[in-house]
Amino acid sequence: MGNADSKRRASHGAGYAATIDTVQSMMSIDQNMIQKLKEHMMKQMKDGLEREGQTINMIPTFVGKVPTGNEKGQFLAVDVGGSNFRVVKASLPGDGVSNIRLEEVKEPISEEIKTGTGEAMFDYIAEGIKKFVPEACEDGEDMPLGVTFSFPIDQTSIDSGTLNRWTKGFSASGVVGVDVCKLLNEALLRKGVKRVKVAALINDTTGTLASGGAGNPSCFIGLILGTGTNAAYVEDTKKIKKLSAEQIGDQDKMLINTEWGAFDQERLVLPITKYDNALDMRSPNPGQQIYEKMISGKYLGEIARLVIEDLTFQKQIFTSQQVVPEKFATPGAFETMYMSGICLPGADLKAYFETELKIEGTTAAEREMVKKVCEMVAVRAARLASSGLCAIMEWIGQTEKCTIAVDGSLYCKFPGFKEKMESVFREQYPGKDIHTIESIDGSGKGAALIAAAIQK
Repeated sequence: MGNADSKRRASHGAGYAATIDTVQSMMSIDQNMIQKLKEHMMKQMKDGLEREGQTINMIPTFVGKVPTGNEKGQFLAVDVGGSNFRVVKASLPGDGVSNIRLEEVKEPISEEIKTGTGEAMFDYIAEGIKKFVPEACEDGEDMPLGVTFSFPIDQTSIDSGTLNRWTKGFSASGVVGVDVCKLLNEALLRKGVKRVKVAALINDTTGTLASGGAGNPSCFIGLILGTGTNAAYVEDTKKIKKLSAEQIGDQDKMLINTEWGAFDQERLVLPITKYDNALDMRSPNPGQQIYEKMISGKYLGEIARLVIEDLTFQKQIFTSQQVVPEKFATPGAFETMYMSGICLPGADLKAYFETELKIEGTTAAEREMVKKVCEMVAVRAARLASSGLCAIMEWIGQTEKCTIAVDGSLYCKFPGFKEKMESVFREQYPGKDIHTIESIDGSGKGAALIAAAIQK
């Protein structure tokens, strides 16, 4: 009996190893793949800079430079785009970003506000600004306002942009196709806030670059890597051929919001697996944002779940379980935060499986297999994201020294994600000074810094 058990364990061990090798080959992003990804992304970036309606939108922000950190004065920022909106007052001392003082207040956005009239919604936002800075209603110094409006915007200047469509459950009437900055300025006047006016319209990615890059002349790229993903960077205006000379003015640089989540929508180079296809088919937007679905925190847990569910059906894992464990059988149940817990160095996997995943009776080999699947999915995401960053660095000619400002829960909280990303830079540009830094509060501090830089 003992010999039979030993043989069975050995057989399972060999099977596990073969299975892991198969998954590894599907998830691998090698040097040849990185080169293909870089070349294709640079082509799609060029297309987006030259013409509207391309796969990667490459949206001009009309922000001409990254703030220096020497901006002075009091500036406001408002961040709209979820279940709350946030008003931030930033006091900029002019001696670096580390000494910036921030005060903030959050206000809830009810379903009634989200689905009512646009006038009511912008009046509500203006009331929130008025409550936070009542002194702005009286005579005194103007307080320029940076606005982060996290919806699809067709931006036409630094302080104007029309709403392309509502997302995230918003449907307020009279806003789509209208300049959101104009609507907010009008609401501020209606509410008696006379000394506040929109100075800059940005998105969170542009703000991340501004917040992380202020005072850092080698910071050329901002990256969001959380629930979703996007990148912004500093571009030479001569490459932005879809803008007229009048729109560019005398600026030689401009921040570009890439909207890179849609990269390779045509599926020409991305190494898409059957698990990616299954996730995409079940998503609310099948066929769209393919790159984002392979990288960002909203999706990684589900990709890992699909792999583990498939391995269970193949009887490669959880063979002693009567049914597929609920966390791996239910779409959306295995979130990326569980991957983080499993991949945490030194984690007690048996206790984690029992307390967090509610799965008992697993073997050490099974737990290790789940961990390896999670690590493979995370490594693939990190390498895909870094491949895109390498494309941007090569496009702008900054492969000797470049700092990338990053914000988002995946980058900030997933164990070792930063290191997984930076290993690609060492492979691609050995000996060069290329690294990532955490950029905090781009939608608040970054928006205020851009408003200040514009005024300056």
